[in-house]
Amino acid sequence: EQAAFEQIKHILTTDLVLRLPNNQLPFKIQTDASQLGIGAVLLQTYPEGDRPICYMSKKLTPAQQRWSPIEQECYAIVKAVELWHHYLHGNHFILESDHKPLEALMRKSQTNDKCERWRLRLQSYNFTIKHIKGKSNTMPDYLSRSPVDHAEDDIDDNVMPTSASISTQTDTSDHDTFSTSSIVGMVTTRSRSRQLPQSDNHITTPPNTNRS
Repeated sequence: EQAAFEQIKHILTTDLVLRLPNNQLPFKIQTDASQLGIGAVLLQTYPEGDRPICYMSKKLTPAQQRWSPIEQECYAIVKAVELWHHYLHGNHFILESDHKPLEALMRKSQTNDKCERWRLRLQSYNFTIKHIKGKSNTMPDYLSRSPVDHAEDDIDDNVMPTSASISTQTDTSDHDTFSTSSIVGMVTTRSRSRQLPQSDNHITTPPNTNRS
């Protein structure tokens, strides 16, 4: 409890800002889902470690809360990837999740109808799925359990998209590059939201300064 108190105090007293995207550095997404909502963070890997670029946090509707865990986890991935399409499309990126069944998401057809539709929606992206331990996925976990944006139905849930070929891989190695202290960015981002451009349905997204 004392450690948690110290962490909260650190969050409230530390002035951190999001990094601007750098197209010369690789992108990474970490996602998570809970019974309350979904969360994700867009990161870039610097020599000193992963640094946050954008956050996403959204409540689930009552119907979505009744979905199976794999459906909620897939939904988090789709919403994050499509939200940050302008950063990710045309670039290879890493997608990290602590939900191990997601490792096979892009390798084969899914028996779950929702997951299969979402798998097809993701086929225009080139990414590697990596399983990580829960202790390395603290930021998306926090965002999913404390969602800040309103719930909304997925209007494309029943639309079958056109498939396209991509190259995806899976890797089960564990990565501990993003620590719990990164929650600092989430809280301070809210306090700085007046100074940064806002997305319609999501937390702060910085301007895209490196895309042609």
